[in-house]
Amino acid sequence: MAYLSAPQTMQIAQKRQMGGIRALKDARLPRDEELIIQCDNQADAMIGGEQLMRRVNCSDRIFARNDLTAAGVMYAIKHRRFKIPGDVAISSFTNDLVSTLTDPTLITVEQHGDKVGEIATDLLWRRI
Repeated sequence: MAYLSAPQTMQIAQKRQMGGIRALKDARLPRDEELIIQCDNQADAMIGGEQLMRRVNCSDRIFARNDLTAAGVMYAIKHRRFKIPGDVAISSFTNDLVSTLTDPTLITVEQHGDKVGEIATDLLWRRI
C-alpha cells in the first residue's frame, strides 16, 4: 500500500504514518519505504502519483493524507490510463467537498474535527 503523507514536521502526520505502519505490520503485509511519499498539496500528489505508477511493481492501493491530495493522485493515475477502482483503490482522510467532486467519488474517513474541538473545549472548561 502506498501512502501520501504530510510533512513529518507535523505531529499528526507522524502519528498517522506510525499508525499505518503498525497496521501493515499487524496484517503481516510488507512495508516499502519507497511507497511513502511526502506531499503537501495537490501538485505534489500529482507528481507522487506519476512516480508511483511508473514503478514496475506499483501499488494497487493508495491512502492519501487528505481529500485534496487524493484528488491530485487520482488525476495522475487516470492520466496514465489506470482505472479507479479497477486497477488502483484510493482513500483518504477529511471527507470534505473535494471528495464528492471526484470521479469516482472518493472513499474518505470523516474526522469530525468540529465535534472533537467542541468536546475538547468542554473538557477544558470543566477543568478550569
